[in-house]
Amino acid sequence: MNKILLFFFLISLFACNKDSLPKLIGRWELKKSINGFTGAVTNHPPNNGTVLEFSAYTYKRFSAGTLAKSGVYKTVKDRSSLTGETGNRIIYDNETDLVRFFYILENGLLSIGVDAVDGPVVVYERENSH
Repeated sequence: MNKILLFFFLISLFACNKDSLPKLIGRWELKKSINGFTGAVTNHPPNNGTVLEFSAYTYKRFSAGTLAKSGVYKTVKDRSSLTGETGNRIIYDNETDLVRFFYILENGLLSIGVDAVDGPVVVYERENSH
């Protein structure tokens, strides 16, 4: 649980510039996942096939190299119900009332966490352009 709180603390650090949102456009491969309940970290090998791909307004989620889900997304500044801090939120498929995802984009890593005390966090690494 401490790692989850650390994630949301980091959101507050990077939320200073409220005028612009980090761009997610590109392909991101799953690097690690953190269990929100236990704090256990799972490292994923390179070329694992779990990829998020963002264009300007659409996303694709691949699992084992196969398209698992696609749709539209948007990013907004929003207040975390967990920490009360303003951060960068991803809204998938215009579902504003479901699970709230916040993200941090830094040094080629995209960390996405669920806005809940026991919410998991996943970390993706930007794939190199060909």
